[in-house]
Amino acid sequence: MAKEVKTEEVNISEPKLVDVGDDIYIAVDAEMFKDMFSLMSALILDEVQVQIRNDGLYVQQMEGARIGMTIMFIPKTYFKALKPGKFTPELRLPVTEIKGILSRLVHGDVLQITVTKIGKLHIEIQGKRIRVFELPLFEEEKLERRIPLIPLNVRTKATMEGLIVAIEDAKKIMAKHGSKTRNVYGTVTFLTEPMGLKVTAMSDDEMASSSTTLNSGWDLMKFEGSIGQTVSISIAYLTDVVSAISKITNMVQLEYSTNMPLHLIAEMPLKGVILEFWFAPRILEQTPSKKEVKESA
Repeated sequence: MAKEVKTEEVNISEPKLVDVGDDIYIAVDAEMFKDMFSLMSALILDEVQVQIRNDGLYVQQMEGARIGMTIMFIPKTYFKALKPGKFTPELRLPVTEIKGILSRLVHGDVLQITVTKIGKLHIEIQGKRIRVFELPLFEEEKLERRIPLIPLNVRTKATMEGLIVAIEDAKKIMAKHGSKTRNVYGTVTFLTEPMGLKVTAMSDDEMASSSTTLNSGWDLMKFEGSIGQTVSISIAYLTDVVSAISKITNMVQLEYSTNMPLHLIAEMPLKGVILEFWFAPRILEQTPSKKEVKESA
């Protein structure tokens, strides 16, 4: 009888640690990096994977549930030094840990990021004192980075002030329907009307709703497109992004077509910095009218 050979199951999805050091080097004003990292991680809650190139730092990543994508570029001119690596061209930065490290900065601090000889993420903050952190560094993941190629029938430039009013109204009436975190359940719908851009929010149980119209010449600085175009997205994802963007700029551009992804572009005050978000649409079921019910009977 042949002897039974035992085999071990290998979990190929388990992340692997980087096992070799690299010559990656990032040096940047710590306060600026803190602001930029907050924007990078507004949609991505676990790990932000950054690409380091000769011309700057890139982020193009979908969040875990594949509901949205973040696109960001920071030119090399905003770094004191930026050197791409040979072995690890992309760094996986853990959101919670990095935000914790950046939580107690002093004006004038400089952030330096390198990779140690044994493949750990080495973070050093230099200022009145020197603070050093080392974290495990995982190998970069192969990320899907397809940008939707779709016709965009509406382009509007809106103030963050108007958008925040609409979102805050929605959060207040939905407070009892969800927690204060991303577990707030509801949908935000953008609809172009003759008066401007109507922003409607509805809880998932359809028990609570709110509506705000952003008027041309006040909240809308530019409008291009046709009337009646509409797109609906999850309020939880939009809330986090709007909150982060509002600390940097007061102007965004919204682009969409009916039931297609929403493209949000932040008008950045820093020359050359690009910040964009894509949100997958929520296709809402239409409740049949009484006439349609009678005709189908």
